Amino acid sequence: MRIAMVQCPAWGALPPLGPAALKAYVEERGHEMQCFDFNISFYNAHLKVKQELELTGSSYGGPDPWGADSYGQWALDYDRVDTAHGGDASDIGFEKGSVYNDDPLPIEEWADEVLAYNPRIVGFTLYLTTFPASLLLAREIKRRDPSVLIVFGGPNVAQDREGDHALRTGIPDIVVHGEGEETLLEIANALEGMRDLSELSGIGLFINGMPVWNEPRPLIPKIDSLPFPDFGDFSWSDYPNPFLVPIMASRGCVLACAFCYETVYWKRFRTQSPERIVAEIEHQVALHPMKELSGTDGNKFYFMFGDSLVNGHIKGLGRTCDLLIKSEVDIGWGGQARMDKRMDKELCEKLSASGCTGLAFGLESGSQRVLESMGKHYSIDDAEGVIRRFYDAGMSATINVMVGFPTETFRDFLDTVIFLTKTRKWIYAVSNVTTTQVALGSELHLFPEKFGVTVRNDGSWESPETGNEQDRQRRLRLLHRWMKLMRIPHQNIAPD
Repeated sequence: MRIAMVQCPAWGALPPLGPAALKAYVEERGHEMQCFDFNISFYNAHLKVKQELELTGSSYGGPDPWGADSYGQWALDYDRVDTAHGGDASDIGFEKGSVYNDDPLPIEEWADEVLAYNPRIVGFTLYLTTFPASLLLAREIKRRDPSVLIVFGGPNVAQDREGDHALRTGIPDIVVHGEGEETLLEIANALEGMRDLSELSGIGLFINGMPVWNEPRPLIPKIDSLPFPDFGDFSWSDYPNPFLVPIMASRGCVLACAFCYETVYWKRFRTQSPERIVAEIEHQVALHPMKELSGTDGNKFYFMFGDSLVNGHIKGLGRTCDLLIKSEVDIGWGGQARMDKRMDKELCEKLSASGCTGLAFGLESGSQRVLESMGKHYSIDDAEGVIRRFYDAGMSATINVMVGFPTETFRDFLDTVIFLTKTRKWIYAVSNVTTTQVALGSELHLFPEKFGVTVRNDGSWESPETGNEQDRQRRLRLLHRWMKLMRIPHQNIAPD
């Protein structure tokens, strides 16, 4: 059976890992899949237009539609699409003020490409910023060929996230909750065998005007058993850095931070063996069509880990480094990590020797009291030690900071300012510095009273310690101004 797997914008600028992993899994089991990355085609079209006009920000929402400051441009107007509350699926659109309402995406061209493959199933991987474009394209495909089965999957359309919204549009036939490999395979097998789809586990359906979710599918017990992702449908030369390869060695997180959905979605932490991780790296290098250019003109393979954290299993991380050091493959790599005092001098030096150039650490706050309220399990002194050892080993430590967690007093906020000032010599950059958002499905969302949060009818929230969004934005502006004064490199997305 032919399956098309689609990645819509906006999501990064490297080959999409999810579709590549699904392609390898279903093709190993007898089906055909073609992956379409309309995110990168839109990315390149945007750059071309900008170059031709020689006016930065003249089209497509600003200088960088993929930057955090452009997220609002990709927001969906839910009131227009919720059919259960009077909305109309034919009226799908972006939020008021988005440039994509006046400068539409090339939906018809994308539909032409997908339908030319003549698929029986069209699947979409959805994240927060890809939701509207995916709905628009799926609707157009369904309009042209109602026999095509539309399947939505990904973390943003899980049952406790926006899965109900997706189903209420009437556009997807099936929404997948959780891991997609086994579920997509069963959908294809059932459709091929003319069997009833409604009894499959791990899916949601729209029945009698209501979203209905079947029992969850058990997690894949050993992710070592999964095949290596297949990037064969993507042209590496289309990407800004054709030697930047995505990889995911684990699923889940060892923490359960109150503001985060990761642990809720993945349920528990599972990791591949060090041997499997290194084998995948060697496999992707060996198959890469541009491998002969590696090592010339500064080109070098760099593997970007998409894991929630690369140091969820410290001993395994050390073993992976040992194997990479012994391997003949010459790569660089990076990813995200938690603050962990077990990352001592020996491990940091081993990380550097294995090719790690830097990691993004989820510090979030410089206040010990706020860290404990968040569910972080380290001391602020531990964090300082990790950052310093990382710097001494010749790697870059990027720090994520969250302003205005519900229990953050102004004194706690000042503790963050003081910590960043104290450690500025060892910090490569501060990124993702934003106000706290109440993520759907997170502990903060499910139990707001635990954190003193009052949620308003419009979805905004406030707490005694941080006030409302305006109060949090004031703290954010203050932090940005202080970092600029202290010459701390940072992602400046604070409003004026």
